[in-house]
Amino acid sequence: MARSRKFFTVASLGVASFALIGAGATATFNDAVQSRQQITSGTMNLTISGPADSWTNGKMLTLRDIGPVGSTFSTGPQLVTVTNNGNITSALVKLTISAPTTNPTLANGIFVKIQMQDTKATVYDGPLAGLRNAADLGINGQKIAAGDSMAALVTFYASDLPNGAQSGVVTPTFTVDFTG
Repeated sequence: MARSRKFFTVASLGVASFALIGAGATATFNDAVQSRQQITSGTMNLTISGPADSWTNGKMLTLRDIGPVGSTFSTGPQLVTVTNNGNITSALVKLTISAPTTNPTLANGIFVKIQMQDTKATVYDGPLAGLRNAADLGINGQKIAAGDSMAALVTFYASDLPNGAQSGVVTPTFTVDFTG
């Protein structure tokens, strides 16, 4: 029996040793994830062009001079095109009009008609002086996608200028601001 007691004791120590080895072992799991995105800003590059007899440097358009005119005249529809050569959509924010003049009577007697070329919708048809104060012409917010254009027909006219308009000069200037 002594022998089996020794065997049992040795066997018990062996089992206890394995138990101690297992008790000291631990497991740690590690993991990681990541999200990534590159953001590149676009480029706005709007240009303006007009009829063949106009001048442009791409950012400014000068329509041909008209005159001397009588008390009744019309420039006829003049096509003005804004092209988006950038790579982002641009939205029209504001149209500002100024009309430097040597003769306020002439400036107040001139009318302007602006008509969108594609839809033939009239944006404005009234006195030049009234256009300067027009709050919303219905074109604010109009968007021009990259590679697209927006075109309008602009006509300046008068049907009965008063005598006080003689020998005057007016230079209507339109500034169109965009955001993108």
